Amino acid sequence: MKKFVVGIVVVGLTVVLLVAGTYVFNRGYIRFENVAVGSIVMPPDGRGGFKSYKASDGVNLNFDRLDYRARTAP
Repeated sequence: MKKFVVGIVVVGLTVVLLVAGTYVFNRGYIRFENVAVGSIVMPPDGRGGFKSYKASDGVNLNFDRLDYRARTAP
């Protein structure tokens, strides 16, 4: 019976250490997952796009771009 209890405690401690290690690794080495990408059109002449990322630490990161053609004097 003692071996069984010791085995359960060892497995529990191993799980706790692995979860804590994964948490520390993800906070130190942040990775980004691309979750959205698309185009933007704004009448009359605006065109651009957007990209959206989710970081491994839970933060969302968005890039938006909108360009307009230069208007020339008549």
